[in-house]
Amino acid sequence: MKIGLTLSGGGARGAMHLGVIQALHEIGIRPQVLSGSSAGALVGAFYAEGYSPAEIMRIAGELGIGLFNPFHMSLLGEGLMDMDGFAKTIRTHIPHNSFEGLGVPLYVTATDIVRHELLYYHAGPLAPILLATACVPVIFRTQVVDGRYLHDGGILNNLPTEVLLPECDLLIGSHCNSIDTTLTQVSGKNQLIDRAYHMAIDAGIQARLATCHIQIQPAAMTRFGMFDVRRIEEIYRAGYDHTMGLRGEIEARVKG
Repeated sequence: MKIGLTLSGGGARGAMHLGVIQALHEIGIRPQVLSGSSAGALVGAFYAEGYSPAEIMRIAGELGIGLFNPFHMSLLGEGLMDMDGFAKTIRTHIPHNSFEGLGVPLYVTATDIVRHELLYYHAGPLAPILLATACVPVIFRTQVVDGRYLHDGGILNNLPTEVLLPECDLLIGSHCNSIDTTLTQVSGKNQLIDRAYHMAIDAGIQARLATCHIQIQPAAMTRFGMFDVRRIEEIYRAGYDHTMGLRGEIEARVKG
């Protein structure tokens, strides 16, 4: 059985995927093909390179403010942020800098902001595409790749299931952006940006998640925001605990 794993974007919440992967390993599952958007693509790339979830968490710690922090950049004159910190980390830990060099096939989404096109990347230089898929509009400087003006892949598809369904026998979907509908108010700029952005890109997510044979979407993730980089250990644990709670269902699916 060929197992695929698709990983959503979500800033700091992307650390949830590492807990999911660790739990899957302990259950006896190692995905053979991956897809991801934004933070999910970053997790997918480091995992596909051969790093364990614990090693990826350590790499995040080396950055000081976190691999999943969308503000690990320097302020530019036009008020945007560049992505030099991410670029250096990717090239240091994945020195071959290519999709073909990864140990597990990986598909990454990016959005052509000029042509209004969703793009899937599976070959060629890796770092430029990882920067593009994590490039949140307005916050980050546009990434120009082969003449295309690219931004966050999650804008048009934050859970890229379609590209994996023909590639595998069983698809696991890991979605880290549950939206809390019980709030009575939104407080603070970060929470407002986080909530508005993810409400805007949420369309279609549940339909895509429903196409997955195993759906991992912890309700506990509503406690965390995309900027909660100091809570990535908690976020990791939420993903791990939820997935281990699904162990019986997962094992039955795999055996079935």
